[in-house]
Amino acid sequence: MANRQAGCPLICGGLRDIHETRLTELERERLIVQTDTARAESQSALENAEQARSDAKASEGMLKLAVEFGNQAAWSNCRDTGEAWLMDAGYKMLGYSPEEFAADAKAWQDITHPDDLEEANKRLGAFFSGKSNTFDHILRLRHKDGSYHWYRIMSRQQDRSDQDLPPLVAGMIISFDDFKATEERLSEALSVAEQLRTEAQSSEKKLRIWLAAGEQLAWTLGEEEDDCFLAEGGYELLGYTRDELTPNREGWRSLTHPEDFERTISKMISLANGETDMVTDEHRLLHKDGTYHWYRIVAHFIDRSDEGLPPLRAG
Repeated sequence: MANRQAGCPLICGGLRDIHETRLTELERERLIVQTDTARAESQSALENAEQARSDAKASEGMLKLAVEFGNQAAWSNCRDTGEAWLMDAGYKMLGYSPEEFAADAKAWQDITHPDDLEEANKRLGAFFSGKSNTFDHILRLRHKDGSYHWYRIMSRQQDRSDQDLPPLVAGMIISFDDFKATEERLSEALSVAEQLRTEAQSSEKKLRIWLAAGEQLAWTLGEEEDDCFLAEGGYELLGYTRDELTPNREGWRSLTHPEDFERTISKMISLANGETDMVTDEHRLLHKDGTYHWYRIVAHFIDRSDEGLPPLRAG
C-alpha cells in the first residue's frame, strides 16, 4: 500500500463459484414452466373431454328421439360368426323380446311373409354375391301378435378386414305401414278418378247424340236387359211412370205399332250387330192413354271395348 499514489481510488471485492447453483435455479424455472404448461393442457383436455361427452350424450338423445318418432331401428348381422344385433326400438316395433327373436338371418326369414320371401331371397342373393352394393326392399314382417306389417329393410356390407374380422352387414329397419296405407288410398283415388273419367266420356258421347236428336226422349240400351235408361222427360212424354215402363228391348217392342214393328226392329238389329253406326226411323209408339203417336228415332252405336265394357245404343 505504500506504493499507492495519493488520491487514487481503490475497488476491491470477492469472486465466488455459483455455477452449479445457477444451473439448479434455471432447471427449477424450466420445470415450473413445463408444469404450468402441462397443467393448462391437462385442464384444456379435461374441458374438451367434458364437451365431447356432453355432445355425445346429446347426440345419443337425438338419435333415440329420431328412432322413436321415425319408427326405425338399426341392426347388424354377420353370417360367418353368427353375431346379430337389433336396437331395442326394433324389438319394440316387432313386439318381441331379445329372448324371443334372435335377430339373425334365420329369425328374419321366419317372420317374413310367405308371399314376399321369394323376392327377398332373390335380392339377398344378388346382394351377397356382390351384384348389388346395397339391399333395399319393402316387405311384410310378422309381429308377435301374428299380424303382418310393412317394413323397408336397408343394409350395406362393412369391410372389417383391417380388424381381422369377417364382413358385417348393417342397416336400418323402417316401419312402412303408413306409406303403404297412403299408397293404397292414392291407388283407390286414382281408380275412382279413372272410373269417373270413363263415365264422363261415355256421358259425353250420349249427350252429343241426345243433342243431335233434339233432346227428345233421350235413351240408351245395353246388352243386358237391365242396362237401359230413359230420361225423365221421356216418361212424361209417353205418359208412363218409371214403375209402369221399363225402357229395355221388350219394353220398346211392346210400345211399337204393329204396322211399324218389322221395319223398326230390323233397323235396330242392324245397329246392334254393328252393320251401321247410326239409324233413323219414324214409327208410332203407344201412349198410356191408348193412342199412338209418331216419333222420329235417331240411334247411334257406341263401341266401349276400350273401356272394357259391352257396346251401347243411344238415341
